[in-house]
Amino acid sequence: MVRHGILQGRRSRPADEDTTQFEPVEDMRNGRVITEDDRGATWPGTASPGEAVPIEVRPARVRVSLVATLGLIISVVALCATLTGLLAPEGLALGVLGFLVSVGGLVAAGRPGVAGHTVATLGILYGLAAAALAGLAMTGDFTWPNSKTNYVSEWHDWLVAHWSWLSRW
Repeated sequence: MVRHGILQGRRSRPADEDTTQFEPVEDMRNGRVITEDDRGATWPGTASPGEAVPIEVRPARVRVSLVATLGLIISVVALCATLTGLLAPEGLALGVLGFLVSVGGLVAAGRPGVAGHTVATLGILYGLAAAALAGLAMTGDFTWPNSKTNYVSEWHDWLVAHWSWLSRW
């Protein structure tokens, strides 16, 4: 059996070479021994002799790229910080960082057995949106959000004015 690990190199082998171990099993119902030649053709107790039995194939484990997930998280935080208005400069820095990490996540998702293309793409889009909105807010070209106004406290005051029970929080 070939083991793949960090320290072991990958070896290729011919497709017809079988690396599984097989031990003969005695079929109690028919009184015969199932040998290596019978593997996958019949199985004792589940099929009649000569009937083909499908072999169970386990799906490979797919892992989502940690870098792509981290890039999406940073980009979403950057977009939320940008939309507050007051944190637009921090949103710009986090948006650029989230964009770069998500690009690295897209590269990492290209490896076999690693998923995360959609997660990395969303991280790229959110990071770009956060950086663009933060740039517009800091230069004053965009009226909302504005880096000189705290929209979170204004929104809180508006909510308390309309729903008085929120003032307890």
